Amino acid sequence: MAMEEKTEKATPKKRREARKKGQVVRSQDLSSALLLLGIFGTLKVCGGFCVGILKDLVQKFMTNFSAAAEPLTISSISKIFLEAVVSLALTCAPILLASVIVGTLATYIQVGFLSTTETLTPKLEKISPIAGFKRMFSLRSVIEMIKSILKFTILCYILYKQIRKDFGNFPTLISSDLDVSIKYMVTLTMDIAFKLGLALLIIGVADYLYQWWEHEKNLRMSKQEVKDEYKTMEGDPKIKGKIKQKQMQMSMMRMMSDVAKSDFVITNPTHYAIAIMYDEKVSSAPIVLAKGKDFVAQKIKEVAKDHKIEMIENRPLAQALFVAVEIGEQIPPEFYAAIAEILVKIYSIKKR
Repeated sequence: MAMEEKTEKATPKKRREARKKGQVVRSQDLSSALLLLGIFGTLKVCGGFCVGILKDLVQKFMTNFSAAAEPLTISSISKIFLEAVVSLALTCAPILLASVIVGTLATYIQVGFLSTTETLTPKLEKISPIAGFKRMFSLRSVIEMIKSILKFTILCYILYKQIRKDFGNFPTLISSDLDVSIKYMVTLTMDIAFKLGLALLIIGVADYLYQWWEHEKNLRMSKQEVKDEYKTMEGDPKIKGKIKQKQMQMSMMRMMSDVAKSDFVITNPTHYAIAIMYDEKVSSAPIVLAKGKDFVAQKIKEVAKDHKIEMIENRPLAQALFVAVEIGEQIPPEFYAAIAEILVKIYSIKKR
């Protein structure tokens, strides 16, 4: 039998389960592009600070190792080494901090907060030769190959355009000061890096959209799967119907047992029946113990007859009480006068 086509969007439950398993939309190319732009952006802002620290470090080395300096000892070498480590740490600190912040934000923007060990669980299909062969010739592999070729082509094109543009300036760098040459090469490198980063960012956004499309496709469900999930979450409709029917029967039995406690029943006479109890010790107003229409009304009247409870016919009052008052509630004040007349009538009947 052919598998049912998966045409339905994933349910919230399916999405939650996939997220717990680590199946989320995430583009490594987008993260790499943002990381590259973040690092070189930090270098552009903090480059002067880093270069200044390195200059001071070189000057200290040149001074300490010059002939005019005092003889080197283990203590002085340790001091120089410690200063070098601190200087290099200060130089790398902005770049490392930017890498951590940008990398974290890039992941959070795509995935949000997610903690799962599911992706670390060993799976046999990952080491299966057949599964590996299928992955090699899958659509995803083709896409990755196209992306790699595209990125390499863009890198070569950017390098070619930039070198061609500045090729005429290279001969003059030979006769220029070292500071000028270094500054020029740094500026050139930064321009190439930013252009490459922007190109990779565009590829990353496109890859993220493809990842989202593929993720949604993999999460699709068949109509039968949606029905099965609904039955699992909400319960089988047939079973729910039986439970509801049983609950109604139990509720009916409780209501009929309460009819025996009532003082009188107001009838329509055939369509409605309202069983009312009035006990000053229990409540300040009469209470509706049971009410029903048609078949239920006949059952209420049968129980009232068996327990010799007075039944008073009052069509307007029965219909109004049926609509206005729920079972267990007190009679509203607007019905006091009508109920009082009935109570007087019942007391006179009992007195006789």
